[in-house]
Amino acid sequence: MKLNMERTERLFRVSSAVRLQGGELCGNGVEPFVGAMWLDQEAFPDETVVAAARVFVLGRFVKVRYVLPGSPAEASGLQAGDEVVSVGEHPLETPRGWAKANSRIQRLKSALEDHGDRPLSLVVRRDGVDMAVSIEPAKACKTRIALLNDDSVNAFTDGTTISVTTGMMRFATDDDEMAMLLGHELGHIMLGHVNKQLGNQMIGGFFGFLLDLGIAAAGVNTGGVFTRMGAQSGALAYSQAFETEADYLGLYFTARSGYDISRAPDFFRKMGIEHPAAIKDGFLSTHPSTPERAAAMENAVGEIQTKLKQGHPLVPERKADSKTVNSQ
Repeated sequence: MKLNMERTERLFRVSSAVRLQGGELCGNGVEPFVGAMWLDQEAFPDETVVAAARVFVLGRFVKVRYVLPGSPAEASGLQAGDEVVSVGEHPLETPRGWAKANSRIQRLKSALEDHGDRPLSLVVRRDGVDMAVSIEPAKACKTRIALLNDDSVNAFTDGTTISVTTGMMRFATDDDEMAMLLGHELGHIMLGHVNKQLGNQMIGGFFGFLLDLGIAAAGVNTGGVFTRMGAQSGALAYSQAFETEADYLGLYFTARSGYDISRAPDFFRKMGIEHPAAIKDGFLSTHPSTPERAAAMENAVGEIQTKLKQGHPLVPERKADSKTVNSQ
């Protein structure tokens, strides 16, 4: 339990840097950012609530688990261990009988989102004393970060959330590597690749369906095989182009957050060598480690490093073919 919390904290710390410093590249795809991790016993499964409450000393209130250095939360004076009594005029204690859908931590997060860029007033309890805290949110690229208890070496996005497995956390022990992964997946989100891929899949499936219908008219039952094949082909139609675009933008996200991108091509090569299963079933299944891709990454690294040396802004020079970054 503690190990997973440490991993979650690491993901939060690295992803926060990538999201905050990359805000300029995300256009309208940004959201208010406070820089605190919250912890509440209601967020744990029923079978672990008692243990979680004991391990993390949880009680009636949402607890501040972690405050990101340099964040709006730290600037406000918020500290790890503080208990959140209320948001504005709204207490966070859960009335008896409320469902977990209305849990304290979810209502706290909703309040943060509803406030937008406006200062957020909290009452926190520290060492038994209540005090007022006012937080002025920053702006960060809009996404969610999830840790999955899975031994496979994998990271992916559904277009909204970036999911990282515990297997990937063990593999990418270096924060520079973790930032590269998160920057890459954030690139997919900001470039709209997931929706584009779904569109390709639907188009491919439609043409496959027409072929199934035509063959069925001739008296042969295909069992929908061409529909399935068309959908699969459509989903993969532009995957390599998407990966190249996400590589490029992701390196800018990573570099802007202060992490080292110089080993990016070697990192993806290492993953393919040390974890060949990832090529078939995991992260590299749609991230082919080709010489062309490695060369493109090396060129992007050189482009960014030149800008760093010359003191130029880290703004991508290439526009994506599928969707421009700032359109979100």
